[in-house]
Amino acid sequence: MVPAEIAISEQSESAKAVPAGVTPFLFQPMPVNFADRQLLATISGIGPELAARIVKSRNSKGLFTDPHDLLSVPGIGYSRMKQFSPHFSFSVSQ
Repeated sequence: MVPAEIAISEQSESAKAVPAGVTPFLFQPMPVNFADRQLLATISGIGPELAARIVKSRNSKGLFTDPHDLLSVPGIGYSRMKQFSPHFSFSVSQ
């Protein structure tokens, strides 16, 4: 059994491994307008086919500026749009 003091100390050391002000990408919204199919498919509920449809829709209809723009993608209805939108940022510039 590891004393609580040691466990806390070990956690503090691992937290110091990430520089201040740097957040792992996993905790930031993905830029939907610049993500490729492979990156889009890392979001739960988006497989390779839906990711390909998102990219195809973006390429043919233009950049997504709002979560509601996802509704133009075949296979994304209102509930899926609500599910995915917190995982995306809708910036039109990199």
